[in-house]
This record gives sequence, C-alpha cells and structure tokens, in this order.
Amino acid sequence: MDNKEIPIHEQYGISEIDLDFIHKYIEASFNGAQAYRALHPSVKDTTATTQASYILRKPNVQAAYQKELRFHFEYMGATSQAVLNEIKAIASSDITDYIEQDGDNISIKDIKDFKNTKVIKKISIIPMSVQVGEHEYEDRQKVTVELYDKLKALQLMGESLGSFSNNTSDGDEDETEFDVVDNLHGED
Repeated sequence: MDNKEIPIHEQYGISEIDLDFIHKYIEASFNGAQAYRALHPSVKDTTATTQASYILRKPNVQAAYQKELRFHFEYMGATSQAVLNEIKAIASSDITDYIEQDGDNISIKDIKDFKNTKVIKKISIIPMSVQVGEHEYEDRQKVTVELYDKLKALQLMGESLGSFSNNTSDGDEDETEFDVVDNLHGED
C-alpha cells in the first residue's frame, strides 16, 4: 500500500485554486473580490466580485471554508469558550458602566474607570460651540458611546445554550417563550 499523503484540496474535494482562494479570502478579512484579485490581479472589479461569489456558493468550497476557518481561529488561539466569554461580556454590558449622572447632567466616566472596553463599539467626540450668553460662546464636546449589540449577543448565547428550541409537545407556540424565560431565571 502506498503511504502517499493526499493533498488538502483533494481531501476537501475542491481544486487547488479554490483552496488558494479560501486562504486569500480569510487573509482579506472575508472580502471575496479582494481575495480573487490577489490570485488574478488583472481582472476587473466586477469580474472579481462575480467570480468570488460563484466560488463561495460551491457546496464543497463552503465545507472546506468552514474547516479552514475553524483551523485559522484555533491557530490564532480563539476557542469556543473565548468566543462565548466575549459574547457574555457584551450581553452583560450596561451603559451605566460608562456614564454617570448628577442631577440633570450626564457625563462620560473617565476611560480608566471603564469596566470593560471590549464591549465598546465606538466612541465619538464632536467639538461644538454652545451659546452661553447673548454674545458669549463656550467650546464643548459632544461625546457618544456606542456599545456592541446586546440583543444580538443575547441571541447568540441563547442559541449556543439551546434556549430557543422549538420543541413543543402540543404545538402551543407560547410554550417556547415560557421555556426561554424559565431558562433565563435558571430553572429547568
């Protein structure tokens, strides 16, 4: 029996160029046109977009992509638990961790007092001039803090925990809702 090693692309049932595309796609932060142009530099943008879409729709390429992506994330040190920890941080985030209120005045806390900066999607600082007297203006800043989507994080957590199964015994749609609420309160 021959101990010849089977190339990865053959194990996946795809061409070598499709495997190269998958690698470029991951390197290009999931930009298909950019990945295709990296392999075919002379193509037009529209051709690159069309061809990338065509390749990504192939079932064997999709399966290979999922395996390669999992391998890529594991290589980078990402684990399912690490991902769930990040989702949990977003799901348990609270805007009051980043702002403080004193009467009618609301202000942003000092960044060194922020509990978890990983849940912050964006901080915007917009300079503005505010009229404080008839001919008097004061320079101020409008600061906004945008957190990542808490509802999406909760949805992802619920799905990973199996909280949103639609297994109902008598077809009653409301039963699933009660199961979810019970699960949120730690009841079985």
